[in-house]
Amino acid sequence: MWIWILAAIAAVIWILLMMPLVLSIRYADGKLKFEVTYMFIKIFPFKEKKAKSGEDKPSSVESPVSGLPETEASADADTPQGKSKRSLAEMIELGKSIKEKLGIIYGSSSKGIKRILRKIVVDNIYADITIRSEDAAKTAVNYGIVSGIVYGIIAAISSLATTYVESCDIDCDFENPKKLESDVNVSLKFKMRLHILLSSGLLIGTKLLRKRRELTGSVKKSAAIAAE
Repeated sequence: MWIWILAAIAAVIWILLMMPLVLSIRYADGKLKFEVTYMFIKIFPFKEKKAKSGEDKPSSVESPVSGLPETEASADADTPQGKSKRSLAEMIELGKSIKEKLGIIYGSSSKGIKRILRKIVVDNIYADITIRSEDAAKTAVNYGIVSGIVYGIIAAISSLATTYVESCDIDCDFENPKKLESDVNVSLKFKMRLHILLSSGLLIGTKLLRKRRELTGSVKKSAAIAAE
């Protein structure tokens, strides 16, 4: 009897590990939304707790990214001070730092990353973009830039992972002078079976632990102190 019980438990575990974890990304109406689901269960964003009766309701402040906390930069992005918080030099240095860390991550965990890329499925790619501006020539130029970026990203994703494009429609609107803002509606889903994610994540995690000093900058700090 116990053999059948163990077999049933093993079968349930196997089914759970074979089910995909889905990351849905959507950008529409100027808002970026993330959602992580597993077997019809929403894992992220978390549900907000309802305020008890009699308690003051907190003032609702919309975050530019649904499900993510508002950052200091986005809180006052509309003000001149918020727009100039990071100088061009700081942005360049930030880009170099990110590129360096990505190089360390890929160099130490290329096996696990390649395994994830081979097994990941990018599904339901949808893009509906209408380009508008105050000038027809500028609209045409922006159309070319946006088309190059969107189709380039789709081509890059297709070269790395199994990809399914639902629809991709990029158009220009020269006949609506009252509405100058472009319409952007983009969405896609990343799907991966749980056992692939867990095994590859474990492999990548163990590799990154060995490189944690380089990722946190401890090696550079130690070298700078020794040089002094």
